[in-house]
Amino acid sequence: MLVLLGQAGPDGADIARDLRRLLPLKTTAEYDPDDIAPAVAAKAVERAQRCSAVASRVASTMR
Repeated sequence: MLVLLGQAGPDGADIARDLRRLLPLKTTAEYDPDDIAPAVAAKAVERAQRCSAVASRVASTMR
Protein backbone atom coordinates (compact mmCIF):
# COMPACT_ATOMS: atom_id res chain seq x y z
CA MET A 1 0.00 0.00 0.00
CA LEU A 2 2.74 2.48 0.91
CA VAL A 3 4.53 1.82 -2.37
CA LEU A 4 1.37 2.60 -4.34
CA LEU A 5 0.73 5.74 -2.32
CA GLY A 6 4.30 6.85 -2.94
CA GLN A 7 3.66 6.57 -6.67
CA ALA A 8 0.45 8.60 -6.50
CA GLY A 9 2.01 12.02 -6.97
CA PRO A 10 3.11 14.49 -4.31
CA ASP A 11 0.03 13.99 -2.12
CA GLY A 12 0.45 10.24 -2.13
CA ALA A 13 4.14 10.54 -1.34
CA ASP A 14 3.37 12.83 1.60
CA ILE A 15 0.81 10.42 3.03
CA ALA A 16 3.09 7.43 2.46
CA ARG A 17 5.91 9.13 4.36
CA ASP A 18 3.66 9.95 7.31
CA LEU A 19 1.99 6.53 7.38
CA ARG A 20 5.39 4.83 7.27
CA ARG A 21 6.15 6.59 10.55
CA LEU A 22 2.69 6.08 12.07
CA LEU A 23 2.12 2.39 11.39
CA PRO A 24 4.85 1.09 13.74
CA LEU A 25 3.10 2.90 16.61
CA LYS A 26 -0.24 1.20 15.98
CA THR A 27 0.42 -2.08 17.75
CA THR A 28 2.28 -0.35 20.57
CA ALA A 29 -0.58 2.09 21.13
CA GLU A 30 -3.17 -0.69 21.11
CA TYR A 31 -1.50 -3.41 23.15
CA ASP A 32 1.48 -2.13 25.09
CA PRO A 33 0.57 -1.37 28.71
CA ASP A 34 3.08 1.49 28.79
CA ASP A 35 2.07 4.91 27.56
CA ILE A 36 3.66 6.36 24.47
CA ALA A 37 5.91 9.29 25.31
CA PRO A 38 4.08 12.62 25.01
CA ALA A 39 6.50 13.96 22.39
CA VAL A 40 6.07 10.82 20.26
CA ALA A 41 2.30 10.98 20.64
CA ALA A 42 2.21 14.66 19.69
CA LYS A 43 4.27 14.01 16.57
CA ALA A 44 1.98 11.10 15.67
CA VAL A 45 -1.08 13.33 15.98
CA GLU A 46 0.54 15.91 13.70
CA ARG A 47 1.26 13.24 11.10
CA ALA A 48 -2.28 11.85 11.32
CA GLN A 49 -3.74 15.34 10.93
CA ARG A 50 -1.61 15.92 7.82
CA CYS A 51 -2.83 12.63 6.32
CA SER A 52 -6.42 13.56 7.08
CA ALA A 53 -6.02 17.05 5.59
CA VAL A 54 -4.55 15.68 2.36
CA ALA A 55 -7.27 13.02 2.10
CA SER A 56 -10.00 15.62 2.66
CA ARG A 57 -8.49 17.98 0.11
CA VAL A 58 -8.14 15.25 -2.52
CA ALA A 59 -11.64 13.91 -1.84
CA SER A 60 -13.16 17.38 -2.21
CA THR A 61 -11.73 17.66 -5.73
CA MET A 62 -13.40 14.40 -6.74
CA ARG A 63 -16.99 15.58 -6.19
